[in-house]
Amino acid sequence: MEMLQRFLEFQLEEIRKRGLFREIRLLEGAQGGLVRIDGREVIMLGSNNYLGLASNPKVKKGSIEAIKRFGVGAASVREVCGTTSLIRTLEEKLADFYKMEKCLVFPSCSTANIGMISALMGEDSVIFSDEENHASIIDGCRVSKGKTFVYPHNNTEFITEKIGEFGDRYIKMIVTDGVFSMSGDIAPIPKLMEIANRHSSILAVDEAHAAGVLGGKGRGTPEYFGLEGKVHIITGTLGKSFGGGSGGYVVGSKELIDFLFHRSRSFIFTNAIPPSVVGSALMAIEIIEQHPELILKLRKNTTKIRCALSRIGFEVAEGETPIIPIITKDSFKTMAFSRRLFENGVFAPGIGYPVVPEGQARIRVQVNAALNQTMISKAISVFEKTGRELELI
Repeated sequence: MEMLQRFLEFQLEEIRKRGLFREIRLLEGAQGGLVRIDGREVIMLGSNNYLGLASNPKVKKGSIEAIKRFGVGAASVREVCGTTSLIRTLEEKLADFYKMEKCLVFPSCSTANIGMISALMGEDSVIFSDEENHASIIDGCRVSKGKTFVYPHNNTEFITEKIGEFGDRYIKMIVTDGVFSMSGDIAPIPKLMEIANRHSSILAVDEAHAAGVLGGKGRGTPEYFGLEGKVHIITGTLGKSFGGGSGGYVVGSKELIDFLFHRSRSFIFTNAIPPSVVGSALMAIEIIEQHPELILKLRKNTTKIRCALSRIGFEVAEGETPIIPIITKDSFKTMAFSRRLFENGVFAPGIGYPVVPEGQARIRVQVNAALNQTMISKAISVFEKTGRELELI
């Protein structure tokens, strides 16, 4: 224990020296446009609650009704204790949402990615993974027995040059985020689809930050690019646009889902998600389908904030999604900027290494549909004031 303690103290001190130590802030109420954190009322610009459904009354009612009928927990894995009719309905709804054959709900999007990749990709397999993919995709590649090539961000030429080296005896997969969580840009799905089809390969797309955000009906990058029902495998989360609960999913062919049910370790050996999350997700999907104006409001809020931050003089990464990175590069300045924003009434987290590469620290602004124009105007004013005080603009 003494040796462990010394090791931990040294590592934590190194994190502090590099300006990367983060305090966990206490959220004292529901997610929304305006929240209470650590005793302060602040404008929320750091949440994945893109459509503002985490505290929607109908979504909450869906969760409560599910608890009344099915209790608070699943008590075990689905093979042992059975699958509730509620989860079966959710899987059918998600498959229909993406215009795919079948869906399997996992405990989280991370377990969905890890379980899907590791189950499919054995020793005679090759994986092409974008360098900016989510950590769960990276971990899935590491856990699998496949040979992994990490390609430069959105560089389809790299894949084209390399994938041809592997013949028909290899199972080949291209795996990418649909919308990248740290940069907010969109993967070139049509080109990746064309490469995958030409080389008899699988295309798997993580829609965690795209579902509810892209496409006229919020059906993510497949709808955005006119490829609904054509992407081979889709993974995603219930923890963002679908009301903010836990839980993830894999959507694909009937054969894929049946195979994962029998071979995906992260599915087989982890408890099913609680009924409350299933109930809230079902209601969230219904609201998204019936109220496309929520998606439109999210886009309008995003455009207003993105344009304002650029006009003020911040280095804002190009894009159209609600993830708006302000590139600050230096970790110390980034964390100081985030703290000052919070003191002035805006919550926007600083992101540094190892989440992003050294020298690429940033404030990750995340827009949501619960923000009104008063909140947006105040937030922009705080960004400008704080940025000038810290000589970032």
